[in-house]
Amino acid sequence: FCVYGGHKSDFDGHSKISRNSLHVFPFVYLPVCFSVSTQGPPPKGYAETYVNNTCILHANEAYINIDGTDLTDYSQVDDGFVVGHNTIYVPGGADGAVVKGSNDQVLTAKKIQDSRT
Repeated sequence: FCVYGGHKSDFDGHSKISRNSLHVFPFVYLPVCFSVSTQGPPPKGYAETYVNNTCILHANEAYINIDGTDLTDYSQVDDGFVVGHNTIYVPGGADGAVVKGSNDQVLTAKKIQDSRT
């Protein structure tokens, strides 16, 4: 149970695992459940993992922030991140759960999930 805590990786860190946690109003350098900052995606075999978590956000806060990653380049996403089976509570529901990538990319988590099926 983490109040104001979430998953963060920065300064070329990698292989961190957040599993089965409750993150309430997380703030990891910015208000976000899962954040990878100041670097691109981890190399293959060193993925960041965020699975089976529950995250409660205020309005206009991101579910995921991944600096230096093109969210539409699935080779970057698939090699560097293991994310799934999370429950996100945010005003606006699925449309409010946003994912931010490089160059101010903003997609909803639902849109990413739909594009992958």
